[in-house]
Amino acid sequence: MSNLSIEDFVFGDTTSTAIINALISKRLPFPANGKTGIILYGCYGTGKTTISKLLPQWIDDDKDVFVTRNDCGRDGAEKIKRAEAQFQCVSWNQSGKHWFIWDEADLLRNDSQQKLKTIMNYTHALHIFTTNKLGSIDAALQSRSHVINMNNSGVVEDYELRIRRIAKRQYSRLLSKQEVSSIVGDGDISWRDMLTTLDVVCCM
Repeated sequence: MSNLSIEDFVFGDTTSTAIINALISKRLPFPANGKTGIILYGCYGTGKTTISKLLPQWIDDDKDVFVTRNDCGRDGAEKIKRAEAQFQCVSWNQSGKHWFIWDEADLLRNDSQQKLKTIMNYTHALHIFTTNKLGSIDAALQSRSHVINMNNSGVVEDYELRIRRIAKRQYSRLLSKQEVSSIVGDGDISWRDMLTTLDVVCCM
């Protein structure tokens, strides 16, 4: 699924929606007030990893965005060491920012999360964390981040609107009510599965 925009994502509550939109529109300064991170939390398949890859492009003022993506399930401690070395270097892009994506951040050990707190004190290093278990993220990391709920909103219309819009944009298809219902169901299906079913419906 290509050419996604922020309007294609559903967030778990209105506060999370407002924060993300304010960050992207630059109404909410970032980094600011000691916050240099964004935590995306929610169940599997809600779009956390996808949006984590897009946010640096949407928020940063520089088209040449410098991003390092880290899968925390693989040698997390080693990646922290690498990040400690990288954030001390100047990013020679226009914004001077270096983005770090920490996928499945709850898999980082406590000592690794403690080291991340130090890195997060520097405003030229920005961080996006994804997690299925918000409670496993150190409280100090949470306090240095905007915490975004990406669980299902529970509002079927949220998903119907977005599925119709994506189908029209990506496939030039106007979906019937029955087709939308087969994709969205009661709104309790993961966003990943909805998009997969949309692809199937539009390619048949």
